[in-house]
Amino acid sequence: MKKATRGHKLGIRDILRNKRISKKRSHIERCFAVMKRAHKAGHVLVTTVARAGMKFMMSAFVYNLVQLRHLANKPLT
Repeated sequence: MKKATRGHKLGIRDILRNKRISKKRSHIERCFAVMKRAHKAGHVLVTTVARAGMKFMMSAFVYNLVQLRHLANKPLT
């Protein structure tokens, strides 16, 4: 996304571009926010990249399982 600098406002094209990007990005950012807040995935205490990737993958797996449980309990309309 584009940002305005001090003394220079964003143009209308940049504002519209940011809105298009934020509509797509907001759905994904919610997943990361929940993983950080509810699953304590904000701080990685492992030291290697492979272990950090595995920790993140497990956090995403747990997030998907929780979402699946909520969808299974939702009544059909």
